[in-house]
Amino acid sequence: MNPIIAKSTRSGVICNVYRGIYAVVREGKVVRKGGDIDRSFFMRSSEKKIQAAVVVESGAADAFGLSEEEIAVIAGSHNGEDFHVAAVRSILKKGGLDESYLKCGVHPPTHEPTRDALLRAGKSFEAVHNNCSGKHAGMLLASKHLGFSLDESYLSPEHPVQQRIFDRISLLSEYDAKRIRVGVDGCGVPTYAIPVRNMAVMYANLSTPDRFPKQLADACRRVAACVYKHPLMIGGHNRFCTDIVEEAGAKLVAKGGAEGIFDIGIVGAHTGIAVKVECGLNQMYEGFLVNLLKELGIVTEAEVMRLAKYVRQPVLNHRGEEVGYIEAKKVNDKIPREGKGSQSAKNV
Repeated sequence: MNPIIAKSTRSGVICNVYRGIYAVVREGKVVRKGGDIDRSFFMRSSEKKIQAAVVVESGAADAFGLSEEEIAVIAGSHNGEDFHVAAVRSILKKGGLDESYLKCGVHPPTHEPTRDALLRAGKSFEAVHNNCSGKHAGMLLASKHLGFSLDESYLSPEHPVQQRIFDRISLLSEYDAKRIRVGVDGCGVPTYAIPVRNMAVMYANLSTPDRFPKQLADACRRVAACVYKHPLMIGGHNRFCTDIVEEAGAKLVAKGGAEGIFDIGIVGAHTGIAVKVECGLNQMYEGFLVNLLKELGIVTEAEVMRLAKYVRQPVLNHRGEEVGYIEAKKVNDKIPREGKGSQSAKNV
């Protein structure tokens, strides 16, 4: 059974517990783990750092003069705030494209004040408000730069840009391409299922890409730098992915995905962390990851204090009264450590 990583209470009564799977990989070895880390899940938006690195590696970012903020929005799942939308439109404009090229679908901005302002103004939600529109704009620019089709076929797993992404995911995760399951993400592009252990391997390699081809390694480092310099671009206000990078600065490369996935790479430390919440609620990994980063000595006490709202999150009723809380579980000290039952992070 997978371990409990969070619990919710109301008036002192435990209402629910939330289980998850997690792995910490350092120098190719699993040094912390919980649950079935060899079970595969779709990575969903946690793939965006790799997808952004492929855009940079292709030469498109330089060819079209993308800014650091624009590269960061390609690597993120943005809130649809005005500055996110402006960045996506700028990416398209630099490539000589308009919004009709985006095939990511439409949903309201995640940022409620932005959504409400559009509704009050009688304006429609558009594809640029989709949290994946940055990624799609980047893929389109890579396709144009490399001379590939710009029609709806850019969503296909067979499209050359998607093939490059697939190759880089297999390479960085050290997982056999023949074993990777291919699915369709919420925005229409391919998403890939690999084991939790290999998600951690992938982020260890993404954040410390020293042994990979120079062009790929440089692209990974550039994406990481753009993100920590402009963390609001990858999520936005009141988002865990933005807040954790804002607090930890250049130490982390981090990205979440739908259905309870979150991956972290520790820059320069050959260390990756991956978590999958069993019930799929992203909220349940937030405090757990703060506790885990604290135990690993990656975040300081001051940084933990500034992230404390994620460790113990109030449950409010419709009157705004606190009636309970969601609390992250601290990492179990009995989890296997390096040198005591550590396992290889390679395929098994």
